[in-house]
Amino acid sequence: MDTGELTQPEEVDVFEYDSDEDPHGLVLTKLRTDITSRQKMIQKTVEDIPKCRALMWKYLSKESQEAVLGSAGYDVERDVNNCLQLALSIETTHQGGGAPNEATRRSNARLIYNATK
Repeated sequence: MDTGELTQPEEVDVFEYDSDEDPHGLVLTKLRTDITSRQKMIQKTVEDIPKCRALMWKYLSKESQEAVLGSAGYDVERDVNNCLQLALSIETTHQGGGAPNEATRRSNARLIYNATK
């Protein structure tokens, strides 16, 4: 989520395998294990994406949910199980009171603080 993209496990380099240098098949067995592990990690990630989205949605307030649903980049039908798009929409709709720059956010925060006193 910090990078704004979903990451995949590193590719397994099978092009460097040479059967002549591996007469007992030990390297081949390791390659097969690495490929299987990578596929399992990708499958687990695919299964966890909807769960991650549901967890984030669960802890959003009603107001925040409405803000996300109304944001320009979020489509309810397309992004129903897309945790990355939800995170990006939360990030765009929750930037310090919606002000575009730090000076305005700081000024708004000071006004709200003084009004609270």
